[in-house]
Amino acid sequence: MNNPEYFQRWVVRQRPLLYLILVAMLLVGLSPFGLYALNQAYVLGAFGAQPEDVTFSMQITYVGIIAFLPIQFRLLRYFEARSYLITIMLLAIVMSFLSMQVRDIYVFMVLRLLTGFLTAAFGGRMLTLIFGLLKPGPGQIIGSSMFYGSALGGITVAGLATAAVADRMAWQHIYLFLIFAQAICILLILLIFRSKSDVKPYPLYQVDWISFLLATGILLLTVYVFLYGPRYYWFSDVRVCSAAFGALVGVTLFAIRQSRRRRPYLHLHIFKSKQFIIGIILLTLFYGMKDTITLIYGLTGGVLRWNSNDIMQLAAVNLTGLVTSMACTAWLMIRLDKKRPLVMIAGFGVMLAYHWWMYQIFSTDLSFSDLALPVFMQGVACGMLFVPLVGFSVAALPSYTGFAGITVAAAARLAAGLNSSAGLYTLQLFYNQSNKENFLAFLSDTNFLFAERSGAYTRLFASQGFAAEQAASAGKSILFRNTLVQSQLLTNMAIFKIVAIISSIIMAGLVLMVIVKSLKAKKSLSAVGSE
Repeated sequence: MNNPEYFQRWVVRQRPLLYLILVAMLLVGLSPFGLYALNQAYVLGAFGAQPEDVTFSMQITYVGIIAFLPIQFRLLRYFEARSYLITIMLLAIVMSFLSMQVRDIYVFMVLRLLTGFLTAAFGGRMLTLIFGLLKPGPGQIIGSSMFYGSALGGITVAGLATAAVADRMAWQHIYLFLIFAQAICILLILLIFRSKSDVKPYPLYQVDWISFLLATGILLLTVYVFLYGPRYYWFSDVRVCSAAFGALVGVTLFAIRQSRRRRPYLHLHIFKSKQFIIGIILLTLFYGMKDTITLIYGLTGGVLRWNSNDIMQLAAVNLTGLVTSMACTAWLMIRLDKKRPLVMIAGFGVMLAYHWWMYQIFSTDLSFSDLALPVFMQGVACGMLFVPLVGFSVAALPSYTGFAGITVAAAARLAAGLNSSAGLYTLQLFYNQSNKENFLAFLSDTNFLFAERSGAYTRLFASQGFAAEQAASAGKSILFRNTLVQSQLLTNMAIFKIVAIISSIIMAGLVLMVIVKSLKAKKSLSAVGSE
């Protein structure tokens, strides 16, 4: 049987053009996921919802992606690539139109979950097409760089587009531009794909839809626990307790079902690999470290009062570092595949430098030039770590496990995101409370500095026509507000310091692993030589 030919012959002869078109299509397909990841304030205003509701609507899109991936890899072996991608993109246009029209946050959440399913279907198909064009060895590295770089960069690109639109018109109008991009994507599919690829359809029998529904329910309940837990004081609230219990029961049923099925939805044998478990732990820690950049975006938007365009320009600097580093890392790994741990050590070293730098400079008088280089370094660290960590995780898995490793790696991203939301929130509560208590001893008229600063503000308001009592009250209000800002800054500095320490511990562990492996290799070589 001949190898399948998915693309028109004229475009196959123009490989750079083909890769460019596929990456552009991939960005369009993944952009609904991160459409408002960096601009949640617009959605808050549009729906009048709570911050947790908006974050939940974004995370359940990722739930849809993770839950649908194992099913998606079965579907793509049955349907023709061209008709499959066109159908998905048409459904995505319908989702975009409905998302633009809806005004209820709960209906919007349902649409976001369905959008996640479609994003997984499109992204998974594109992933296999990109891998199929490349050579097996270097191809996996290049394909992973293209796919994951598009996934990470797509959030920033979508954020830049959203900021440009939202500053000029209603936030929902971003979906008009998205629909236009999706329509162009359909035209590109018609242009470069063949209608028949000579692929023998693989029958859709024993597709485990029950496990798919179980996985979706488990992930939704887990997201609910982590996002709404801090708001409702965790297990003191019956809703959080019920969600956690439901997730536990679901995990038990899911594990039992997978162990008994001949064609499981997710091969649990992957968890027998020590290297895979270590890789997933490192990947989860990396994702958590990466998310500290949200503290910088929070500072620029909430304290420094930058407009959305300035924040997006800072995000573009981060994207530049990511793309540049990922390209260089892919080139390096192709030539030094066995030196992957050294690349990981270097990546965590850059991550350590970024966090320590931010710990040193974090303040209320930072400019764009002050933040550009550390934010660029954060992008460089992400580009250096992402592909090596994913490759390290799945390299030891047997082929019969299929795409289970990639699915669990995607779930690690969700786990890290939830841990960042709940963990950073809890850390901020703890350190904010501690800092406020330390400040209280100085917020008294008996303190010389407080009295002097309060008097200066009081005189300033009095000179503008305020009554004496009003001027004194306004002056103290400004002081208390400044105290809250300082408390938040000290809290964020503590978080950067903690993550810097964790980065140094990971680096030390990786260095130790490299030393142990090299000693074992020398010992085995000497044993062979003695024989």
